[in-house]
Amino acid sequence: MATHGRSLDTAASPAAVWALWSDPPTWHLWNPDVQQVTLNGAFGDGTTGTMVSGGGRRHEIELANVWIALSGDHGIAPLPSVAGKLHIPAEGLNANELKVQMNKALAAKFAPGKTTELVKSFDYPVAWLNDDAFSSLKVKEEDAEHAVGEAMKQAGVRGYFTRWQLAQGAVPNTELGHKYLHSYSPEGGWYVMGVPVPFTVGTLDGTDHAAPYSYDTHVPLAFYGLPFALGTFHTHAEPVDLAVTLASLLGINAPTHAIGRVLTEALAPPHRAENSGPPPDKSPPPIRPSGEYKPAALVATRGDQ
Repeated sequence: MATHGRSLDTAASPAAVWALWSDPPTWHLWNPDVQQVTLNGAFGDGTTGTMVSGGGRRHEIELANVWIALSGDHGIAPLPSVAGKLHIPAEGLNANELKVQMNKALAAKFAPGKTTELVKSFDYPVAWLNDDAFSSLKVKEEDAEHAVGEAMKQAGVRGYFTRWQLAQGAVPNTELGHKYLHSYSPEGGWYVMGVPVPFTVGTLDGTDHAAPYSYDTHVPLAFYGLPFALGTFHTHAEPVDLAVTLASLLGINAPTHAIGRVLTEALAPPHRAENSGPPPDKSPPPIRPSGEYKPAALVATRGDQ
């Protein structure tokens, strides 16, 4: 019996991914190895069907032990107009005007009398610095980012974390500090990540998702499949728990840098049917540990292997 598995990282929403994955007749639109798929029922365990792969090879298939995990990478701030109706102080800012304001203040400090764009891009509340311009003025990264952070505070952010600071791990031992430290990237040149005022967005028309607050960090986490218990759970959980939980079910080590926990409350306990007990003269079989669950697989039962 042949099995085939494949994974892909995507920025698409869970709803968009599920719409594609659960509609086999459209698989050929995103998988060049598939010409046609037909299922004889709903997308789930035990459903059989036919797949025609590259070269016109025909396979009889069965979906076995399907697992699905859905989550999101961020929430979103409410529209200021909606928040205002709920008596929540909210505001939409013009990021371009703030960029001009910051560049004027920075030019006055480092290059008086000159028109110098020291902040080359500002996507509220993150500023990307013109590191070439700062270097030509003999300003080091640490000092340049600190100056930009202070200019951002004058423009209205509550605080900031610089790239240099994050690279050193020099953040407060607080939940907020850890959130920004986990957002560190060595790519993108010099930058400063601002801490926005709650319910403040960097646009006059619409909303954004760049805040460390619960409305922007609270996302769903849902599981489907035989290893999971039916229900809704209100214990503390985070997206980082996803990899650790799946690794436990697969019986493998968690990723090296994983910091999550196994969501045991969402796992179905191993069990047997009430009438499946062994005869009195035989020892009961060992309960199958959760690590022996097989991953989701597309199983080819007949046809060209």
